[in-house]
Formats: sequence, structure tokens, C-alpha cells
Amino acid sequence: MKQKTRRALLISAGILFALGLACYYFYRQSMYSVIDRDMLWVSMVTEDAGSVSSPKGTSTLYITFHDAGAVHSGNFWTWITVKDWLRERKLVAEGYSSYSVRYKRASLPIEWVDEKAFWVTFVERDSEAPKKVLVRPN
Repeated sequence: MKQKTRRALLISAGILFALGLACYYFYRQSMYSVIDRDMLWVSMVTEDAGSVSSPKGTSTLYITFHDAGAVHSGNFWTWITVKDWLRERKLVAEGYSSYSVRYKRASLPIEWVDEKAFWVTFVERDSEAPKKVLVRPN
């Protein structure tokens, strides 16, 4: 094999490897990998609700709501995730949120214990009965 051909093959293999690595990384940072559902389903029935940072800003929580529109009944299923640039996006808490939280009339009730732990208050599926959960993401 000629030197020029070998070099072109190595460069092509390197580019393909880098692209594959990038695709894998971005997939692992998506909600699809966290909740283990089809990409189309996730894109149609979930809504990104933004993020909440810890008091010193060292931890960030990402909030996502399940909202199927007109076929939806009861309170809204909510996922709280954390992202790590090296590892995958990780689900740390899930539960139901009320209408006022879902439609941003109220914030998700999160009380920080310290930079690595927090209390979150979810509600029951068909009522406003609170359910407080202590979460330690790492």
C-alpha cells in the first residue's frame, strides 16, 4: 500500500472514530437515554422547564415535564436530572408536579441542604397532597 493511501485511510478512520465518539456523547447527554424512550416520543410529549442552580452555583438541576397535551389527565410527571460533561446525564429524582408548577405560576419546591443535596416536594398524581423527597445526586 502506498504511503499516501495509508495516510488517507488513517485520517478517514480518525475522523469516523471522532464522529462516532461525538454522537455517543451527545446521545448520553439527551433525555432519550435518561428515560429510555423513543426519540420521537420524547420530543413530542416532554418539555424542558429550564434549570435550577444550587446557592453557590456548583450544582445545576435540569427539569423536564411530561405533557401529552389534550390526552393528559392529573398532575404532570417531572424528571430532575444532572449533567456531567464526562459521563452521561443522570436521573436523580422523579415525581408529579402540580399545574401551577408545570405552567410556571410557581417554581418547583426545591430546598437546598448543601451544594450536593436538596429536598424536592412532589405531589400525588390526582391531588395536591405533598410528598417531600431528600435527593443526593452523587
